[in-house]
Amino acid sequence: MFHNKQHLFQWLTDNLSDRVLQNLLQGGGQAELLGGFSPLPGSTKPGWIVALTSYRTGKVYYVCVGVSEAGKAHWWRAKGVQWENWDGGGAIKTLYRGDDPEKYKRLKYEKETPSSQFHPPQRHPGPNC
Repeated sequence: MFHNKQHLFQWLTDNLSDRVLQNLLQGGGQAELLGGFSPLPGSTKPGWIVALTSYRTGKVYYVCVGVSEAGKAHWWRAKGVQWENWDGGGAIKTLYRGDDPEKYKRLKYEKETPSSQFHPPQRHPGPNC
């Protein structure tokens, strides 16, 4: 459906009915493509998430873009991101990987690893301690 990030963002520009989100996408904020998720929050289908951050307030809005079985795209707002559902790690297409795939891989790993199994690197005291 979408060929690249510019195509996805153009579709959002043309189809967002929320004026706050429109303003953010059209220069009032920073737009970050978080990549492909399977499933999207509030859905059983895969798609993409775009984070829109207001320059003025710093508030972040998450916009999900899904495609129906009939091939029709639609969008909705999500309250947050379920990083364990990020699906861009092995993707060749940058649309699925998002803008910062290394960061997203870390976030996915941290969500998938129970805290009892996640051990950050240990600091060792120096010789004078």
